[in-house]
Amino acid sequence: TMAVAFFLSASFRTEAAGITWTNTAGGGWNTAANWSPNQVPGINDIAIITNTGAYTVNLDMSPTVSGFMLGASNGVTTQAFSMNSQTFTLNGPGTVTAHGVLNFNGGILNCSNILTVDGVCNWSAGIVTGPSPLMIDSGATVSMSSSSEKDVRAGVIVNAGMIAWTGGPFYLLEQWRVHESGGWRV
Repeated sequence: TMAVAFFLSASFRTEAAGITWTNTAGGGWNTAANWSPNQVPGINDIAIITNTGAYTVNLDMSPTVSGFMLGASNGVTTQAFSMNSQTFTLNGPGTVTAHGVLNFNGGILNCSNILTVDGVCNWSAGIVTGPSPLMIDSGATVSMSSSSEKDVRAGVIVNAGMIAWTGGPFYLLEQWRVHESGGWRV
C-alpha cells in the first residue's frame, strides 16, 4: 500500500498557470495590473509576453517562473524583455520567438531549463548559469557588445545562429560548453 500511495502522489501534478502581459505600452514586471489575471508571475506560472505591439517589459524584481514566452507569433513589431541587475530563473522551458528581443544588460539569467532564442538577444553584461542550455536557433542573433563582462558559468550555449561579439570580455567559467553549428563574428 505504501508503494501505491507513493505512485499516486507522484503522478498527481499541479499544472502551471499562464499569466499574460497586457500592457502594450510596456512597463515593470512587478506591477500586477500589467498582467492577466492581475498577478505577477511566480514559481508555478508561465510568463507570456506575446501581445502584438512595440513595447518593453522591464524586469524590476528577481522572479522564478516555470515557463517563459517572449514575442508574438506574427506581425511587424517586436516585444522586448529587459533585465539589468536582477536574477531571472527559468524552471521550465522558455522561448524568445522571432518577434522577441531579450535585452540582457546585467544580472543573472539562470537557465534551470532550456531557453531557446529564435529572435534577438542583446547581451551587454551579465551571467548565464544553470544546468540547461541557452539555445541559439538558426536565424537568431546574439549581439555581445559594451565593455562589460559577459560570463557563462556552469552552463551550455548551443549556437546554430549568429553570435556577434563586438566588445568587452567574454568568460566561459567552471564547467561550460559551447556547441557550435552557427557562426561567430568578431
